[in-house]
Amino acid sequence: MNEKYEEMMKQYQENYEDAESLDPNSSLFAQPTEENIAKWQLDLTEDLDRIYHLLQGHYKVIENGNEVYKEPEDENQKPFNEFGVQTIMNIMSFYLNRNTILSNYDEETIKVKVLNFGKELTDLIHNKYQEMMLTMDVGKILKELTGKDPVKLPDGRYVRYVKKNLINGKFTVKIVEFDDDVMNYVHEIQRNIIMEKVKIYPMIVRELVDTVHSAYNRAYHGGERESLRKSMHISQSNAVGGGTPGFSGKPQGKKAWFNPFGW
Repeated sequence: MNEKYEEMMKQYQENYEDAESLDPNSSLFAQPTEENIAKWQLDLTEDLDRIYHLLQGHYKVIENGNEVYKEPEDENQKPFNEFGVQTIMNIMSFYLNRNTILSNYDEETIKVKVLNFGKELTDLIHNKYQEMMLTMDVGKILKELTGKDPVKLPDGRYVRYVKKNLINGKFTVKIVEFDDDVMNYVHEIQRNIIMEKVKIYPMIVRELVDTVHSAYNRAYHGGERESLRKSMHISQSNAVGGGTPGFSGKPQGKKAWFNPFGW
């Protein structure tokens, strides 16, 4: 799993637990508090976490009665490489946040924003599909074909070897390329892998657009702000009048967001 993403989730979980430990009403039979309700209602970490696993091609299995995510056995079964995953996650984090859901939009504004988002996300992946989708280890394939470790140049190309010569006190560099047949074969493998991934790309885009659309719908005429205000009002009323025991203002149980494999 990407270290930066894991660290981000770990920090969020630590902050969440610190706040919870200071909350005298966080036990199972405590009354709801405004802070608990706000955390639960505005927390979009689970949505981002689910998107991360979607982009990574992870799949769920049952282990010891618990659902856990597993890595695909073949790297090429991942819809996107690490660059592609992080690029999309960075984009989604700008849309799936409290600023979006606590805004106030009319129907026309939501339609325009979501339509533009869908078009631009589609264009981005279409224009950079090789950089974002290719997971094939070219160096590994070339080594299997030739029996020797290739040399990767600063521009990303692989060559058979680079030879330096000292002539008249000056260094010269000789680059020996792979045969055209070898590189054509590697490029054909790359093309086939990309073509398979392109087949699921429209569905992934649809899922991402639908997620953003749902977030904007929560801001329809300030609906989320109004819902949060009412929840806090009920919380305050219950705190004064006794309330209903057994409700803690957030889903029961805690998940380690920074480590989905431990769910």
